[in-house]
This record gives sequence, C-alpha cells and structure tokens, in this order.
Amino acid sequence: MKRTAVLTLLLLFTISMQDAETAEASKPSDPLTDLKQLRDIVYKQGAMLVELKTQIKHMEKDNEALKTKLMKQMKQSKQTVTKMETMNKYISAQSAELTVIRTALASSEGDVQKLKKENAALTKRLTVSEGIVKKLKKEVTEKPKVAFSAGLSAPVGPLNTLTILIYTKVFTNIGEGYNPNTGVFTAPTTGVYYFRFTACGSSNGHYSGVSLYRNQERLTHLSEYNSDGYVRHFSGGLTLQLEKGDVVDMRIPSNYKLYDDSYKRNIFNRPQSVRVGNCASSTLTLSTGAPQGCVLSPLLYSLHTYDCTATSSSTIIVKFADDTVIMGLISDNNERAYLKEIKHLENWCQENNLLLNISKTKELIVDCSKKQERHYQPVRISGTTVERVDSFRFLGVHISQDLSWSRHTNTLAKKARQRLYHLRRLRDFRLPSKVLRNF
Repeated sequence: MKRTAVLTLLLLFTISMQDAETAEASKPSDPLTDLKQLRDIVYKQGAMLVELKTQIKHMEKDNEALKTKLMKQMKQSKQTVTKMETMNKYISAQSAELTVIRTALASSEGDVQKLKKENAALTKRLTVSEGIVKKLKKEVTEKPKVAFSAGLSAPVGPLNTLTILIYTKVFTNIGEGYNPNTGVFTAPTTGVYYFRFTACGSSNGHYSGVSLYRNQERLTHLSEYNSDGYVRHFSGGLTLQLEKGDVVDMRIPSNYKLYDDSYKRNIFNRPQSVRVGNCASSTLTLSTGAPQGCVLSPLLYSLHTYDCTATSSSTIIVKFADDTVIMGLISDNNERAYLKEIKHLENWCQENNLLLNISKTKELIVDCSKKQERHYQPVRISGTTVERVDSFRFLGVHISQDLSWSRHTNTLAKKARQRLYHLRRLRDFRLPSKVLRNF
C-alpha cells in the first residue's frame, strides 16, 4: 500500500512539472534562470530519491517481516489442519465407540430387567426362607435342651440279678432328664439322643460288663473278662430316636463286677468341655469324634482318615496325625492334577465331618527350572486363597523353596543359644547338675 502511494505522488509531481514547463515555455527564456531552476529541480529530485530509497528499504524490511510471519502462519495452518484431521479421526472413533456403548447399554438394560426379575424372585425366596428360619429358631428356642453326665460313687457287684446301675455322682443334668435316685433317663421331648458310657473292671477271675436298655429292651452289651487283676476300661455309644417319655438306663448282669474309685472310671453319657486355668466352658455331648487326651484318639483318627489317599499318580498325600501334606509334580505348567487333588481333599473332609484349618494351610512351590520365572494359579479352599510362603515348618523341620538347610539350622542355632543362655544363668545360681540336665 505504501509503494502505491509513492508512485501516485511521483506521477502528480511529474504532471505538475510538465504544466510548469509548458507555462514557462510560453515565456521568453533566460539561460541562467533556467539553469538555476533545473539545478533546484535536480536537487529536489535527488532529495526525494534519497527519501524514496529510505522508504523502499523500510518497505523491504517490512516485507521480509510479513513474509516470515506469513510462512509461520502457513506452518501453523498446516499444523492446524493436521490437528483437525486427527480430531476428525478421534471424533469418528468416539462416534463408533459411542455406537457400541449405546448398543451395549441397550443390551444391559435388557439384562437389568432380567436381573430385576431374578432379584424379585430371590427376594421372594429370601422372605420365605426368613420365615422358615424364624420358625426353626422358635422351635429350637422352645425345644428343651437336654444333656447329662453321671458316674458311679463306689464299686458294684457281684449281684444275684440283673440290676439297674444308679450313677449317683451327677456332673451335668441339663433339662433334668436323668434321675440320680433311680439311674433312669426319661426323654423330655421327642428327638435324637446320643448316649455314651464307659465301664471299668479289675477283679481277677470275674467278668466286668454293662448293658444299655431302652424301655426294657436291651440294645447293646459290652463285657470284659479279667484274668490278671489289672484295671481294664471299655466304652460304647449309641444314637437313639426317642419319643417323649421313653426311658434309657444302664444295667449290670448278675455275677458281674465293676470297679470304681476317685478317678470316676464308670461314666454314663460322658460329655466334653474345655478348661483353661480356672475357667471351664459349658459341657457338650458329642455325637462324633473322640475325647481329647484319650489314649485311643490318635489310633481312631488314623483309622478314620485311612481312605484319604491320592487320586493321581503325580500327587502324594503324606499324613501324620492331623497334619496332612499334598505333594504334586507339575510338568509343562499343567496344574490340573495338583488342583484336582486339593479339591478332592476338600470334598473328602466335608463328607467325613472334618474341617480344614485354612488359616494354617500354606502353599510352598519348589521350582527346579532355571528358566524364566513361572506363574502358578493360586490355591483356593472354600473360597479363601491359601497363603503362599517361601518356607514352612513340618514335623519340626523347616522346609524352604530352595531346598536348603539354612533356615532350619539358623532356627536350631537360635533356640540352642537361648537355652544355653538360661543354662549359664542357672549355673551362676549354683543349681545342681541334675536340675540343669533336666532343663
């Protein structure tokens, strides 16, 4: 725009000069005057030329700045176009995803309606179940609780006739079903009852035995012949379906003898309780299991778990009392046989009234491969994930996943140092060597 203005100015100036020359040409010329005028005109034109050059330089600088700005704007425009294309692609992808979401939402709405119907059906079933539970709770609350345990106070026999044993030492008599004066238990309500008894004999050359009767009907008889004068114990138990008013009692046959003392060796319907210090729990008559501390308990448990064996050739079950270990060989990352064996053990325990202590159950993986680390499925029992450890203690031996003895030897050394410290302290108090050896 500035260049156009300058050219217009020059054109007007030239026209003005031409008009002046035409007017002057009509007058008589003076050479000196003309020369002076020409010099002035040339001088003015030189000054104007210098000014024009200066303006042209400024215009060239402005033009370069405009050119640089224009190139920058063109570059920004290209970037903007690229961004717009990217945004258009993103918007297209979002539109496609939105379409998929709308389709999934429509399908989910159908699923929600289906779930609402199922929830309504479950709510109805839950309401019915709650009513049944309340009814059962009411029956359990109103139904009398019955449990008793009694023992003999002195030896019995031999007697001339079959006689009812009167267990006068009553330990528990919840529900007052047992009569310590007659030795007869009368069922206060209809139900299933569990009776357990223990008898003892020690008379050389005599039989010791008892019989359990229900309503004058003998149900079982246990006896033992004593040929050496040593104390002999025998136990039995029965689960009976009784009607209200049915009677159960223990009887000793004629010429049989029972031995008893302060240890209460003859017990009728022996319950079980737990004692910690001076605190004892309420008694409970167990229909399964063996009393804690009984000599036969380990043997009976071993017999009970005898058929708990491995079902696969790649797994082994190691049992020691109530400690059980499943060892499985995993080849080519195939854990199916190992996990199946664990599930089989869980089902076996449920079918045989045994509970797995999941909090004490641990999983140890020994990976002998030197390749990359493998990932194994977590073991779950009854919905709870079993803790995976790098070592655990089995029958007094610490087993680690690298099969080294470091953990075990360190534990033994630490225990030995602790005991040696106490021995040194006791020695400082000049205790006899016999006492120290017992320590």
